[in-house]
Amino acid sequence: MCVDSVPPPPGRVTRRGVLAGAAAPAGTVAALSAAPPAAAPGHGPGSAVARAGDLVIEGGTLLDPATGDVTEDAVVVIRAGIAREAGARARVEVPDDAHRLDAHGRRVLPGLVDAHIHLNTAAEAREAVRQGASASRLSALDAIRAATTRSAQLLGLQRTVGPLAHGFAGDAIVVDGDPLADVSVLKTPPHVVRAGLALKASRFRF
Repeated sequence: MCVDSVPPPPGRVTRRGVLAGAAAPAGTVAALSAAPPAAAPGHGPGSAVARAGDLVIEGGTLLDPATGDVTEDAVVVIRAGIAREAGARARVEVPDDAHRLDAHGRRVLPGLVDAHIHLNTAAEAREAVRQGASASRLSALDAIRAATTRSAQLLGLQRTVGPLAHGFAGDAIVVDGDPLADVSVLKTPPHVVRAGLALKASRFRF
């Protein structure tokens, strides 16, 4: 995510890179703003009385970057900005008093962690994944791991951010398309979730 006010040249993103640029704010990034952004309107039962930071993301395909496993028709429950449950709908108790974010037909991933990745353009990111990044042979899943669990480890935040799992930060991105097939879909998420607040993606520059 980029917070400077000068727009990048057309077709380019900042040096923080495509993956880092798509990051939902996580961990210490929240300190960039004294007041939290306004949340998108709630949906479904109980949204009128839901507390800020209480959110249910439902119906999407959940990707676990650590294993590469995907869960269809998944539900993620976030309470007070912290993930409490994430998994198949049949195994998750869905609260009535939370905002709802409909993710049907979309992929749900943990919020990406900005570890200052240097991929300067979207084209470079796609090419790195297509050909492999020289010796490391970077796959789409490797790229996603690099921007989630591995970046969290690098920054010493592995106990608070990285996966969408019980006790971790309630940060997520909801994307159209399959990031395992085309990692560039991470650049244009329709929804960004920070600490259980569903934000309009237009608030961010990717």
